[in-house]
Amino acid sequence: MKIIKPTSKNTEKEQDIFSLLEELLASEPVFDTKLLSKNGCWPITKKHYKTFSIKKRNGTERQLVTVDHKLKEYQSKLRKYLEKNHDVSQYAYGFVSANSVKPLKDDQDVESVSGVDRPRGVVSNALAHTGKKVVISIDLKDFFPSITFPRIVGMLIKKPYGFSHRQAAVAASLVCLPKEIDINRGLPQGAPSSPLLSNLICKKLDYQLGKFAAKYDLTYTRYADDLTISTNNVKRISPQKIIDEVTRHVRRNGFQINEAKTKIMYRSTRQMVTGIVVNDGLNLHKKHVDALRATLYNLEHKYDSVEKSILEFWKLKNKRAFDAFLPIGFFKNGTLGRFLRSPSKGVKHPKPITEDEMHKIYALHLLGRIHWYGQVVCTAVNSPYDLDKRRSISPKQYARIKKYEEMLGAFYRIAMKFEWPVEHVVLRLANKLTHLQSLIKTQPYLALDSGLLSEQEKSLKEQADKLKSDKSRYETFFNSAPQNLQRALIVHCKSHSSFDLDKIKMLVEQGWPDPKKQRVVCQKLNMYPLDDLFHKSTNGDGHSVKQLVDNLSESVAQNFRYLSKTLKQKLSNTHKELLNLLRSNGDDVRINIEKPSKQSAKAVQAIRDLKSAVRLYENDTDNFYQQIALPAVSAAGMENAVEIDRSNMEDRVVTDIKAWRDSLKKVLDSIKQHMADSERVRTSSANKPYVLCFINEDPETKEPRCLQIFRRDTGLPFSKMPKIDMASDSGLVKKWIAGGDLTSAAREFLPVGDLLVHGSFKERNSKSVLENIIVNLTEHSFHKASVAVDAKKGRLMFTLREFKD
Repeated sequence: MKIIKPTSKNTEKEQDIFSLLEELLASEPVFDTKLLSKNGCWPITKKHYKTFSIKKRNGTERQLVTVDHKLKEYQSKLRKYLEKNHDVSQYAYGFVSANSVKPLKDDQDVESVSGVDRPRGVVSNALAHTGKKVVISIDLKDFFPSITFPRIVGMLIKKPYGFSHRQAAVAASLVCLPKEIDINRGLPQGAPSSPLLSNLICKKLDYQLGKFAAKYDLTYTRYADDLTISTNNVKRISPQKIIDEVTRHVRRNGFQINEAKTKIMYRSTRQMVTGIVVNDGLNLHKKHVDALRATLYNLEHKYDSVEKSILEFWKLKNKRAFDAFLPIGFFKNGTLGRFLRSPSKGVKHPKPITEDEMHKIYALHLLGRIHWYGQVVCTAVNSPYDLDKRRSISPKQYARIKKYEEMLGAFYRIAMKFEWPVEHVVLRLANKLTHLQSLIKTQPYLALDSGLLSEQEKSLKEQADKLKSDKSRYETFFNSAPQNLQRALIVHCKSHSSFDLDKIKMLVEQGWPDPKKQRVVCQKLNMYPLDDLFHKSTNGDGHSVKQLVDNLSESVAQNFRYLSKTLKQKLSNTHKELLNLLRSNGDDVRINIEKPSKQSAKAVQAIRDLKSAVRLYENDTDNFYQQIALPAVSAAGMENAVEIDRSNMEDRVVTDIKAWRDSLKKVLDSIKQHMADSERVRTSSANKPYVLCFINEDPETKEPRCLQIFRRDTGLPFSKMPKIDMASDSGLVKKWIAGGDLTSAAREFLPVGDLLVHGSFKERNSKSVLENIIVNLTEHSFHKASVAVDAKKGRLMFTLREFKD
């Protein structure tokens, strides 16, 4: 498939199909079967699909396919193009991307029922039909197979798509099954393009049924092949007439009704819409809720191991899917394992797993089921997590939400019992769920990461969520972002103006390295009362664990999401083990760092791990020289090229040790790669070409601590010329000049500070030279200044410097 014909400047190799499909988003598609053939995707045959079947609830089989990865790539690109340029029906709730949703009409605006903006899906589809006197569910028979090649071609050649007959035929061939698999060439169930194409094909049907629904005061929605119509005005039109009229429209649009699945549900019976009970608010079927509660009860009170609960499940006669909530699969003989689908054969095969893997899978699977119940029962409530506002919540809905919180409380106790590393998820929820706090006997302020965002953080998240595919808005977002978020975006995207949406959202949602806030945390770890974590108690009885948890939470929680990955991990583990010790032994429990007991062993080890990650000592083996400088030089293989000046390297420092060490190692890797020949060959090992020295923070001038690398040969320039405004004394470097090692070093050092390069620059085979330039490789900015030269060490080359405003 070719989108734009190659010009003389662009060879066919450069016009690769995957890059061309990007241009499909902004231009009319032109399909090139020769290029498709070259990429192994023309003509489409049964070799491009692997078929397999799964059993339905009624015992029959559903035929599914896996798609060849290259063809799947084409299908995904075509889906993105259609999704971007053509809207789906406002009544469609299945397979609808958040980027393509438009609000419904005032009389059908399901999204505003509770005043909360929600994406379309199973829950919002069911929400439209809550509290109705009658709900009618109608299923379309053989939905995907009935959307055939001629129908896709016919849709694409009409407005607003406007494909030529040839374009439509080639596109339809890419997304429909070949005749060897399906004589009618229907849409493949399992292809990424099929759901969207089915929604586009059904636009006419949705329009007709929506118009019919408006005429008779009905509510109509469609989730894939499930049509749902509900009403409170049963006198105006009978349910049978509704079914007859829907059947007529369905047949006119080339579909058939599965009469065996047509249901008329009155308020006196259970009304189910896409698996959710809608009689009074939203709820799950009682059998699913009871099975989930029974599973939690048995894990908490009956079984002493997860394995035993699973073995007991296999002993049950007439087992049903909802009787126990198992992970992806376990062997019937009790062997731990998962069933994984083969990408090439489309069939599942067993793969053994470890006990730790099984526990993690099981825990997350169970927690996901609990969250699904919570999502359903809290959907129709404006403030679902504030049960104090009972006036806005019906008694039944209130009871369901309390049940959800009780499930979370049980899950937390089970996680503690089996030592699942997931209890922090419940602790974060305790900030919102007041009742849950009492169930797990905790206070929300004890959480290290509360999960609650400040007003500025909420605003940034809202702005990021609105960016979508308009790249011109990314730079506007960048310019209005906080300084340290800008630093992180520059390093992660390697640009001042071209940004990646996924990286923007990742940093905004998860937090970004902020050296100022990390420095605050490090300072608190070095001061009373938080430094009690590392010191033995004065009276020998040990420290109060409750006081340690209080101090840790109060000092760290506010800045936690802005710390480095290493500090987050070490602090989280310390916090978790202290909290476990507190919950298991009560508020009076104490911990002796010098003499750990059997109960406190894990907590003491976590504290020691944290200590080794941040504390450097005076006149000790655990100093800057031993923990950072020497290991980095050795790891880079530069022992014979770098002289380490040990003076000032034995000062007491609390910092992110790993960030310093890894960044220094990457800088040395880059130096080693670009050393001059004269520096590689030396007659004396005493005269090493580079000198490494450390300067601690100056308490009077407040100059930050830094690590400096000097080059003894002061006449050697850098071989890459930065693109800068020569007339300015400072500004931005217009083209990224840091290679892989230096870019990685800057990224590693982000939580601590900046990476600077000093000296003169000269492009190879060029006479022009830039003298006395200092480039900040973190922010990719520059300023002109004289570069330090020392009679013994040489000329300053690199600086790793803590962040300076």
